[in-house]
Amino acid sequence: MKEAIVLLHGLGRRKTSMNKIEKHFKEEYDVYNIGYNSLKYPIEILVEKYLTEIVNELNDKGQKINFVTHSMGGILVRYLFKTHEIKNPGRVVMLAPPNKGSELANKFYKIHGPACAQIMRSRNSFVNRLGEINFECGIIAGGRNYYFFLDKYFKGKKNDGIVAVDSTKVKGQKSFIELEKGHTMIMYSDEVIKKIEHFIKNGKFLG
Repeated sequence: MKEAIVLLHGLGRRKTSMNKIEKHFKEEYDVYNIGYNSLKYPIEILVEKYLTEIVNELNDKGQKINFVTHSMGGILVRYLFKTHEIKNPGRVVMLAPPNKGSELANKFYKIHGPACAQIMRSRNSFVNRLGEINFECGIIAGGRNYYFFLDKYFKGKKNDGIVAVDSTKVKGQKSFIELEKGHTMIMYSDEVIKKIEHFIKNGKFLG
């Protein structure tokens, strides 16, 4: 039986943003590229509405479930693991996740919906109450900001234009790398996709 890979896009994006990753893995894995209405619902409802059915289906088949996420998609996976049983968990690769929140969410949450408010960079925000992760996770942070006018929100911290590098890290992570990629395009990089594949197969990043 093939392993499964569940793909989750980020806030304000569509599942088409993960199409290149889907195409790369679809011959070797059963790939589920999930689209969800990230601007309408809070994270708890997004998980219940868009993830529980497919996870239950894969659990019933006994299939190993890996995840590859972009940005806020990683926070959905953290909540999923906190609240649901994954009977045969694989590995998780998060691309540019706001694991400690995003400074831009603090600024723009009123126009980007309830989930955006949950990833604000503040001690008591939803994302900062999720705690340590309990699954095998590799994180790829972007260290290149192409939107220089947004630098003022990060107060000198290195960032990818949306998320500060230090915010991508989370207690319990297995592996971390930083690449010179911007937030909005990181999932299209051939270099990044090779790193994802190596971690999914080996539990560590190559190079």
